[in-house]
Amino acid sequence: MSEALCDETSTAALDDVETTLGELRREAKMRQTLPWLFSALVHGFVLLAGFWMTFLVIQDQDEVRPVSVRSDFEALTFAPVRLPTESLEVTPSASASLMSQAPILPGPQPVEPTSTAPVALASPVLTSQSITDRPDTASFFGVSGSDARRVVYCIDASGSMIRSLPMVLEHLGQSMDQLKPPQRFSVVFFQDNEAVPMPKFASMPLATLDHKRAVIRWMHQDIVPLGRSNPLRALELALSVNPDVIFLLSENITGAGPFEIEADRLLAALEDQNPIQSDGTRATAIKCIQFLEEDVLGVLRKIADAHGGPNGYNFVERDGAGRLQARQDGTDKEQGD
Repeated sequence: MSEALCDETSTAALDDVETTLGELRREAKMRQTLPWLFSALVHGFVLLAGFWMTFLVIQDQDEVRPVSVRSDFEALTFAPVRLPTESLEVTPSASASLMSQAPILPGPQPVEPTSTAPVALASPVLTSQSITDRPDTASFFGVSGSDARRVVYCIDASGSMIRSLPMVLEHLGQSMDQLKPPQRFSVVFFQDNEAVPMPKFASMPLATLDHKRAVIRWMHQDIVPLGRSNPLRALELALSVNPDVIFLLSENITGAGPFEIEADRLLAALEDQNPIQSDGTRATAIKCIQFLEEDVLGVLRKIADAHGGPNGYNFVERDGAGRLQARQDGTDKEQGD
């Protein structure tokens, strides 16, 4: 009996030992497997993160981001007017090159006159080029004046001109660029009841490049459209320096509200200050530009009819002003290229 009990005891001990050894083997295998499993998980996560970051970078590079454009029409600034400082180079066209390479055919041989009577020569005809190149002409927004040695620009700077004044100043700079010494010029703006003359207005400086640049700089620094328009004081000041030509530009020449001036009063004042002389002419030609909006009273047209002479009035409507601006932008782009 004791032997049977010993056998059972030894068998149970062996089973316990085998069970313990099996658990130790499993624990050893787990300890060997866990580091590899953890390493594989970490490397897999790193690879996944790398692929994801690469995808985000590529997607960000391919995406076209829209350009945000903002405009504040309540706080407009005026770009400076650029005067040309050097002549443009003109590239001859292909047709001109072909013409220059073409052989010159001999002209007809002179014929001996058969009569001793003098031959009447045709009177010379002035071309448009010779007329526009005369040093005493001036033009502005489609109106022009001859014998213009003393030129005054009288420009509306009321609040209604806030959006269009930059273009007016651009064309004013172009008009001044056409002037050459001994021509002289001055500029005066009007707003409310006030005249805003340029520095040294009364002396009418010579149309030199330095003087023109100084006036353009002053216009962009000091002239801010505001208030209503009443041109009476500005016109009185302009006529006081005895100019040959005044260029008068306005959108609403008689104004509105407390600064409104009656058309008859304005016409009477001009008649008194610029009367018809004994030879039937006036001392000053007043060329008028109605800008953007048609005047139902036609005041500028009446002033031009009485004081402007030939080619004394022009109405620049919105479409025409847009084409002028587009043409100027194209010219600036070509000069930049």
